[in-house]
Amino acid sequence: QKACREWKAAADAGQPDAQFYLGVLYANGLGTGRDLKEAERWYRQSAEQGYADAEFAVGEMYARGWRMSRGEVDAMRWFQFESRGDTAPPDDWEAIPDYGVPQDQKKAAFWYKLAAEQGQAEAQYNLGRLYATGKGVPHDEEQAVVWVRAAASQGFAPAQARLGTRY
Repeated sequence: QKACREWKAAADAGQPDAQFYLGVLYANGLGTGRDLKEAERWYRQSAEQGYADAEFAVGEMYARGWRMSRGEVDAMRWFQFESRGDTAPPDDWEAIPDYGVPQDQKKAAFWYKLAAEQGQAEAQYNLGRLYATGKGVPHDEEQAVVWVRAAASQGFAPAQARLGTRY
């Protein structure tokens, strides 16, 4: 709660790192109630100032269509399926429409690229995955390898594994 108060004051003063970390607190319900809409607001303010981790966080929200916690989405999913008499929902919980920001791979790619260009390894990896699949960006195997290799060179294990698989 103390961190929340202090980061809130710094975030209100326009400090992008404080805005990002305040977003993290809201996203995880640490020192405050969980509120992904508020998390998105703080991530976006930070991202618009060029803070790479916030750019990545906004990219993740668009890539996955997140604004609610997974638990909230799971609860709604179960309610929907039980009300129709199904025994269980499908495993792809992210595919449920209307429970977050609209899923938008082009916007995700935009935010990932901003963070990737600043050296954020997970954004580099995710941007590489988008190029490999052609989601949100044109399919481009060369760009996919460039971005996955950049993330792997920083020691990001999923990128190292993907690069190994590609070889």
